[in-house]
Amino acid sequence: MSAREPWRPTKRIAFRFCFVLFTLVSLTMFASFFPVGILFRPYWFLCRKLVFGLTPALLRIHPAGTLEGSDSLAAWVLQLWTLIITVVATAIWTWRARATEYARLFDAQRTLVRYCLSMVMMDYGFDKVFCLQFWRATPLDLIQTFAGSSPFGLAWRFLGYSSAYQFFAGTLEVVGAVLLLWRRTATLGAVVLAGVLANIAMLNYCYQIPVKNYSTLLLLMTAW
Repeated sequence: MSAREPWRPTKRIAFRFCFVLFTLVSLTMFASFFPVGILFRPYWFLCRKLVFGLTPALLRIHPAGTLEGSDSLAAWVLQLWTLIITVVATAIWTWRARATEYARLFDAQRTLVRYCLSMVMMDYGFDKVFCLQFWRATPLDLIQTFAGSSPFGLAWRFLGYSSAYQFFAGTLEVVGAVLLLWRRTATLGAVVLAGVLANIAMLNYCYQIPVKNYSTLLLLMTAW
């Protein structure tokens, strides 16, 4: 498509919505990572004020937990506010917009999402490559019955049993993350990570692993 060719109205609205949504999500992820998080502390401060300050007064909800906890009530409330802000911003943008295509803006925003996703997946990937994410079975684990295991504990011990599998899974995450760093290989990197993250998200949902929120956002970013 030519950069000057007008986009359809539905495509423009969809782009505006996704632009705002994934920009906010990327900023949140950057803010929670050291050392780059230092640069995003003002944004993180606003998120905390929004969740813990305005939410009880406006929504009559009292968030518990931390924003870093993926499935804490506070983290889900932050996603609710992100969605509300996205809808309002998209409506205002659509009302005031004059542009008929956003090719350059799309390219710039996609670059932001690529680097954010690459950073997160490298972090998770290297943890698996060096067998740091899952624990090996302890003597206490070995005498615990199947019925006495939580779904989360069962999955974690199962995945931690094989160092070779951890290395394999981590390598795929790192390779996908590295491919995202260059435009020519970004599509291949997204395809690799889409398969990896779809599996991770299903494990999180089916085994009650408390990062369902986070893994879903990563999968959506990969699709975008």
